[in-house]
Amino acid sequence: MHRQTANLIIIHTDVINGQCHTTVRNLRLAYPRLRIVFVGQGQERMKILALISAGAHAYVLESMPMDVIAKAVRMVAAGHVYLPDSVADLAIPEHADDRRAGALTRRQEQVLHLLAEGASNKDIAHRLNLAEGTIKVHLSGLFKALGVHSRAGAVASVHARAY
Repeated sequence: MHRQTANLIIIHTDVINGQCHTTVRNLRLAYPRLRIVFVGQGQERMKILALISAGAHAYVLESMPMDVIAKAVRMVAAGHVYLPDSVADLAIPEHADDRRAGALTRRQEQVLHLLAEGASNKDIAHRLNLAEGTIKVHLSGLFKALGVHSRAGAVASVHARAY
């Protein structure tokens, strides 16, 4: 008998009583391919980026129009990370670590750019004319430099750095 598992889950932040990060990590461990979308009211930039860094693939505001939420879900299902403009437009806190931007090598910046486009390791390797194992090494260094633990977290950092 073939066991089916969900590819995508949508969770309201109120349902898990403030245990968002733990929930994300547990889901990611149990179902590594699962795409996770959070819906909530809060617009605290650092908390939302922390959720993405923990492994969530999107955060949508429950007040958003349904067609925008549907677009976000479709983006996540297609392998992308989604953050609402209203979150990306919030001011970066003064204590943000500006050194992170300068800590990346030129190659890590290239890998990060392609990662943000949704490219797989194989695609990145092909486009940069490198071995896939080399891309994994660059990703490891990139994650460490950005202080994240996942591809989604790295992409979220691109959004944070853009504003």
